[in-house]
Amino acid sequence: MTIMEQILPQFMITFFEFLAKPLVDTNWIIIMPGWGLIHTGFGALFFYLVRKEKYPLLVVFLLLIFFEMFEYSISYLVPIILKEFWQDTLLDLILGMFGALIMYLILKKR
Repeated sequence: MTIMEQILPQFMITFFEFLAKPLVDTNWIIIMPGWGLIHTGFGALFFYLVRKEKYPLLVVFLLLIFFEMFEYSISYLVPIILKEFWQDTLLDLILGMFGALIMYLILKKR
């Protein structure tokens, strides 16, 4: 039994394995739909939480950068999660900002 199997319940390990299954895996980019939805959702959530700030999109971008730094460090602690590459990190930031833009448009209609 690995350390991760001792720490994490089996359903979390299965969930991480599901999220880590790539839809596209090339030399330039890895697209994982599960993680893509999570990054888009976090971008939307971050925008909703900071929507009253003076520059909410800038704040969201900075939060997403910190989130990516956290995810990068976690990928070394949890062997189930794939190691991050710069292309994946860039795509994660784009998806997060896309989520923020979606939330901006939703809130603008109100």
